[in-house]
Amino acid sequence: MTTDAQADDRLGIAPGVPFHERPTDLCVTAFGVDYAHIRPPTGGDLYLTRYGWPYLAELLPAQWYADQWYAKQGQRLPGSTGHAYNVLTRPVKGRRVHLVVKFSRVAQDVPLTIATSFPDAVPPEVLANARFNSPLEELGLVMELRRGGIGPKGVRTQHPLAIYVPPEEYPLWKLGRSEGAFVQHDRLLAEDQENATRAVELDIRRIYVVLYQWVKGLDAEASFEAGDIGEQEFREFTPRVIGELQLSGFRVLDNKPKHFILRKRRDGTLLRDRGGRIAYALVDFELPSHLNPMKVFGVPYLFGTGPDGGRLWIVGHDPELWDYFSPDRWLRTPRVKLSLMNEVYRTRTRDNIHVVYRRSRVGTRPRVDPLQPRDRRIREYGFNSPFEEIAIAELLRQMGISTTHPRAIYRTGHPTTTAEFLRDGRRFADHADLLTREPDPEPILSKSHDYYTVWDRFQGVGAEGPGGIDLERARDDGLLGAEEHAELMETLRRRLRRIGLPDAALQDHECLVRLSPDGTPRRDPRGLVDVALGIDALTALDYEILSEESYQRITKRLDERLRAVDCEALDLAGYHLLLTMDADGHFARNAGGEIEVTLCNFELIRGLYRPLRY
Repeated sequence: MTTDAQADDRLGIAPGVPFHERPTDLCVTAFGVDYAHIRPPTGGDLYLTRYGWPYLAELLPAQWYADQWYAKQGQRLPGSTGHAYNVLTRPVKGRRVHLVVKFSRVAQDVPLTIATSFPDAVPPEVLANARFNSPLEELGLVMELRRGGIGPKGVRTQHPLAIYVPPEEYPLWKLGRSEGAFVQHDRLLAEDQENATRAVELDIRRIYVVLYQWVKGLDAEASFEAGDIGEQEFREFTPRVIGELQLSGFRVLDNKPKHFILRKRRDGTLLRDRGGRIAYALVDFELPSHLNPMKVFGVPYLFGTGPDGGRLWIVGHDPELWDYFSPDRWLRTPRVKLSLMNEVYRTRTRDNIHVVYRRSRVGTRPRVDPLQPRDRRIREYGFNSPFEEIAIAELLRQMGISTTHPRAIYRTGHPTTTAEFLRDGRRFADHADLLTREPDPEPILSKSHDYYTVWDRFQGVGAEGPGGIDLERARDDGLLGAEEHAELMETLRRRLRRIGLPDAALQDHECLVRLSPDGTPRRDPRGLVDVALGIDALTALDYEILSEESYQRITKRLDERLRAVDCEALDLAGYHLLLTMDADGHFARNAGGEIEVTLCNFELIRGLYRPLRY
């Protein structure tokens, strides 16, 4: 394949020269990738890979970048984490190239592509430091991934064609870059270029555009929805890709079916490899990176910046959870409001995970009556920060008190202003010395942003681990047949109506199926599958499933247990207490015969004699 002769002549390049015979003065290398460094007539720098070299004429910026052709004639890629476009270049002698045009976010708060080498035993600090990816490093990783990394075989990806650096310079505030972060990118490149005869440099004031060749086909999710791939094969697809990446020595945190492009044969069937498995190409490399481990009040987090510029703290040490609890997975999905007074919602994430999220009221003054002793204590204490809430939940669970499980803290990317008369600045002053782990650290608690906490949805006692799964999954896993599942749902609705509880909104994923030691559904003496539901104490009282005496007893008992571990709940209420109930209205009880209670609200829990931080 030859390049456009006119373009070659203008640049002083003989037509049809193979990449390996390109002029010596054009040859540069960075992160193991050889480039042809072209200076286009319109200015700037164009670095062509061996895949992009045959398309020199079409990849000159005049054919796709000038006059914002990529945006006006192209389409912004839906669901992309950055500015990425799908566009055909202007025609050159009747030929056009189908591109993915992606604007790099090097040194911005929003992370770049990550494809880190394993093994998992590498300390988190080392992994975090390895995830700084400039455009040059990104293409180096993609090329290595195509070659197979340290494994036996490569992974199909989009062809990386080029990196274009327009000549214009911009102030840092306009680019959203951090000088501290850029220094680290620059240092990595300088180390790579140490022995190079001609070094490539990064310029903090210029933008970088990465060009990939468009991959034709449908992504795996769209193929599944179109009926081209069966449900079982679709479910096994992501684990398969993760395993193949690991064989090549990479871990991709953001793996999802939308990143796997499938091709069809002429007969309409999907293209498969020699082993009969679906062939795919991996796309979208701008993945969460630079996840920094940090501890706040003794709780371990992985901290990073989300696709919208917001900040995200994932509870624990597992980087693979990042994508599952990124706000784009749960903040805009259909939701059910769980509180009349506060912003508390239940939703099913895009990854089919059921969670509860709540907007933190930190920094707002409690709107209660200061003349009432209880309310006066609430005003004097104020709302806990999200970090205090999670630390308290973790501490209480360690002390033997059942609580819901925290998953993440999210700080919005856009600023929020609170009316002056509603503000309470005490937590911001108290947390001022707690800083984020990044090149330009800032306080973890900002009065200019909203915060959300994300929690596992409570299904009932025994929902965690092998003790039980929800009814939907029991069907999907084949533990229950479709007919038995349907009959069971109808039976449950009938039993709930009998005890006076409305069943109109009952969903199978809300029902906990208890499992026997052999992993099969447990059954009661009548042969019915043992199913339980979660319900809060106030709702149970309202529908007269829980007596007033029992309601007062469990509330008083939990208050006593909290005080026994040096805690006080300033606003303990029935809707903060979650119970497990069967379809006949019988509650799960502990060995002592007391009703099991799980606490789900930590906004106004304080230490009786010392702050609840560890």
